[in-house]
Amino acid sequence: MKNHLLAVGITILFILSIISPIVFGHNINISNKEKSIPSTQSNDGPMDSAWPMFCLDTHHTGRSQYGKSGPWYREKWHIKLDSWCDSSPVIDENGTIYIGSSWYLFAINSNGTLKWKYKTWGNIDNAPAINEDGTIYAGSNEGYLYAFYPNGTKKWKTSNGGWSSSPVIDENGTIFFGSSNGRIYAVNPNGTKKWSYKTDGFIACSPVIDNDTLYCGSHDTHVYAIYKNNGTLKWKYNSADWIWGLSIADDGTVYFTNCAGYLIALYTNGTRKWRRDLGLSASGSPAIAEDGSIYVAVSHDSWIYRSDIFCINPNGNTKWRYDYYTEHIHTSPAIDKYGIIYFGTCDGWLLALNPDGTLRWSFKTLDFIHSSPAIGEDGTIYISSTFTSEPDFYSYLYALEPVEGNSPPQKPIIEGPRKIRYYKEYTYMATSVDPDGDNISYFFDWDDDSNSGWTEFVPSGLSINRSHSWKYTGSDVFTIRVKTKDEHGAWSDWCRLNIKMPRIKALSNSQFFRFLEQYPLIQKVLLYFIK
Repeated sequence: MKNHLLAVGITILFILSIISPIVFGHNINISNKEKSIPSTQSNDGPMDSAWPMFCLDTHHTGRSQYGKSGPWYREKWHIKLDSWCDSSPVIDENGTIYIGSSWYLFAINSNGTLKWKYKTWGNIDNAPAINEDGTIYAGSNEGYLYAFYPNGTKKWKTSNGGWSSSPVIDENGTIFFGSSNGRIYAVNPNGTKKWSYKTDGFIACSPVIDNDTLYCGSHDTHVYAIYKNNGTLKWKYNSADWIWGLSIADDGTVYFTNCAGYLIALYTNGTRKWRRDLGLSASGSPAIAEDGSIYVAVSHDSWIYRSDIFCINPNGNTKWRYDYYTEHIHTSPAIDKYGIIYFGTCDGWLLALNPDGTLRWSFKTLDFIHSSPAIGEDGTIYISSTFTSEPDFYSYLYALEPVEGNSPPQKPIIEGPRKIRYYKEYTYMATSVDPDGDNISYFFDWDDDSNSGWTEFVPSGLSINRSHSWKYTGSDVFTIRVKTKDEHGAWSDWCRLNIKMPRIKALSNSQFFRFLEQYPLIQKVLLYFIK
């Protein structure tokens, strides 16, 4: 029996000696593979998401690989933020949008609902930046750079010297930003200072990174090239005026604008490649398209409300110019994968321009936009805007989606009296039809420096009534204009209706008119009853 058991035991050991290299060797291979995975992953550098920092990347090209085709758009949602918002949005890998405002950093879900908000003791005026491990960095003008976990709890904060620019993150996770105290800072991922470099002016410009070099502009009129590992100066270039924004092309050319109205291109050694006089002041970072075209907006730095958007070839020649005569433009552009360029304006419009410089569509937000757009992975465009009428300061973050196959509403029909009296209220009815059956909104312009504003959206074909009265201005003919827009922002043509006031010869007498001006109540009663 013992010999039988011994024989069985020897047989089992023999079989195990054959199969054990296969079994245990296989387990060892899996284990080694699993152990090797962490060594290939890194929590350093900017997050690989749709829009992790200001102007998208460390070169600040503003050029996205995402976009959605369509000649029009629809508003997906908007959410109310704090009282004031100059910050630009950024997007993490889960589609969460982060944006600063006065006092708060907001985290917004991709469906437009609030995820969390964190109150600081100062304004967050610039764009946050997101690290690969999900840490969100944001500078507050109370004097701190904050680091937040993705759940909204504070990780650390460190002094930023005052009001700071939008941060940029390099491949090692180091955070760089400029400060109102004139220093450029490098901060380690744990919040400790790595180095700082002192310039002679405050810094509003967000730094850019190319290989071993950090570039940053200062209000002392210089562009600084600094070795990013140790903070020593490589070279500096004097542009003769304040510098707001920089970007870097794929070939390493450094582009920047200054308040003197120049777009300047520098070689990597700090010598000037070319200088283009754009005629007006520029305050945003240039965006760089796939073909090397540079997009930049310039504005009058006075009370004259006019801006131009330029497309400049890499050799410095103008490719095209889009004139925007209404207001200033102080934001940096974004470019989607179809080459569509998005700008925000200081009178609250988001402009979408085709690559040839023609207007594709425009969307009216609130009173003004100081925010630069961001583009999500699904092509959604995010931008913030602020309402400024005291005491009701507030902001919205908008999500807009380009759409295909939309037709504008038909030119409306206006009905109402054509002969009227001054100071008496009259009602006018407008009707329009949308070919796609979309809801539509109406806009009445009364030709006396007043208008109705956009009405609520109503079903296609439903009439809208609006009333108005005219004061005496010396003119006896006015032209009412009405236009419509659908839910996707497509506008109809204007419809016009001429109305006529009674001609009053007595009021053409200057002495009599001056007499009535001293007694406005008598003038109002007289004009009401005269036919």
